[in-house]
Amino acid sequence: PHPEVCAAGLFSIESTLRALEQVKMMDSRCLLIAFYVALFIATLTTISVTLSRHPLFPLQTESLDWSNAWLQATVVDYYGACLCFSGVVIASENSLVVGTIWTLGFCLLGSPVCCAWVLCRLLRGGGTLRIERGSHSEIGDNTQATR
Repeated sequence: PHPEVCAAGLFSIESTLRALEQVKMMDSRCLLIAFYVALFIATLTTISVTLSRHPLFPLQTESLDWSNAWLQATVVDYYGACLCFSGVVIASENSLVVGTIWTLGFCLLGSPVCCAWVLCRLLRGGGTLRIERGSHSEIGDNTQATR
């Protein structure tokens, strides 16, 4: 490029790196949105189809088909909620590794681990579950100061 263009900063390395970082963040954000849209559709469809084919009330506990349908719907529903909660945990933990370990605990061991995370967060975060607004790095910076 021409020196005067570089001097103006239009093609400087810094501005190029900033632009690439913004594109990377947009791609990550788009992937997350697509994932949660797909999760929303999958869980909503599962619950809707189950409700349509096997109404929840009156309870039909003697019916194997009804029980199996609701067992499957409950599993899909739990993991849908678990993955949403995991997204919040991963975004609010200081380390991706720590967030991933918590997520594995949620998925493999269930609600007791979810409760343990909330208790740890309350004890570490000064008795609040508040999540600051901003980007992931801003959240990490804000939560480090309060922990």
